[in-house]
Amino acid sequence: MVANVAGIPQFGRVDDLDDQEWERQLDVNLSGPFRVCRASLPALRASRGCIVNVASVAGLEGQPYTAAYCASKGGLVLLTKALAVELAVDGVRVNCVCPAAVDTPLLGVVAERIPADVDRRLMRRLEMLLPGLVSAEQVAEAVAYLASDAASMITGQALALDGGRSA
Repeated sequence: MVANVAGIPQFGRVDDLDDQEWERQLDVNLSGPFRVCRASLPALRASRGCIVNVASVAGLEGQPYTAAYCASKGGLVLLTKALAVELAVDGVRVNCVCPAAVDTPLLGVVAERIPADVDRRLMRRLEMLLPGLVSAEQVAEAVAYLASDAASMITGQALALDGGRSA
């Protein structure tokens, strides 16, 4: 089993997004998981294993002030689906978990980057219907489920942990 859980946030206006930050987002959030998946293929094929990527709801829908993050996580969602299609013949399942706001220190980093004059109407797009935040434990449990035998017939899926946001 391979779990790609590394990721870095990005928050700010697209006008302020320089090429270095754009490349950093793609490198960590998309190219890194691709390289791990590719390197793991011989072992995954031999064991009929699975891959679970941690993407984001930002990979499923546009979010304000996170262009590079959305692009990188959207790429990870579609990489997940492409690998699921290609590797199914080898018995390798590939899925991803797409959490909304996860209660970790990274959330504080993002909060510090919110410009004072953001469009509050756009920021409401980030709200979940259910109260609270997604916990790291909930993300881990979703990863564990998708890696388990209980999910043996699930591949190519993006499981949203978004408190009803995408409902």
